[in-house]
Amino acid sequence: MNLDIAHTSLGDAGQPCDAEACQAVIRRSRNMLTFAGLTALKLRGFPDLHHTANKSWPIQACVTRPGNRTKLKDVSFIYWTIPFQTTFHEIDYCPFRIVDPITASLQSLRFVNDIEAVVLFDHLLSRDAHSRATTRAELERILYGTKRFKGKERGKWALNHAVEGTDSPMESRLRIKLWKSRFPKAAVNFKIQHPVTNETWFADLAYPKLKIAVEY
Repeated sequence: MNLDIAHTSLGDAGQPCDAEACQAVIRRSRNMLTFAGLTALKLRGFPDLHHTANKSWPIQACVTRPGNRTKLKDVSFIYWTIPFQTTFHEIDYCPFRIVDPITASLQSLRFVNDIEAVVLFDHLLSRDAHSRATTRAELERILYGTKRFKGKERGKWALNHAVEGTDSPMESRLRIKLWKSRFPKAAVNFKIQHPVTNETWFADLAYPKLKIAVEY
């Protein structure tokens, strides 16, 4: 089920750099588009994904019925049957919708590698209240539900390695690369308190038993 839950300008949604391309597509479409996948991530201001940075991707939109896909030039349609929400936006009075952050991340799993999939989930579970969009339990409910979609197995792997309370994509990439290099899994934002002054710091990553802190 699609549900319009907000009405904002593109500036509220994210990066205006895609405004012209999106506007051109909106004007050529006979129906209101629902931007999805990597396009939705950009519009919502998600961090750039390294695996996709040097690739040219068409604008992505989603439909809930295969017959709703059209041959609209420069648009790739994602067929999506899992319930999602949308927010309503306008560019120069041209209306369109964007899928919610969770759906955009799940739809993007097919286009990214394992590390960038973890970056996506870490962002959804980040310490920043503005970026945090869901809970681990909700992601588990979707990924281990009965609905199948492209990228689902990568999503399960990513959720197994994602952690709550991260601060930045580069910290996430460093954590996973350390683990892939056979280091133990590191604690995230580990609290360190000065024994005399009680001043507190939070290490990006840490191995408490070894008394090793890692800062990116």
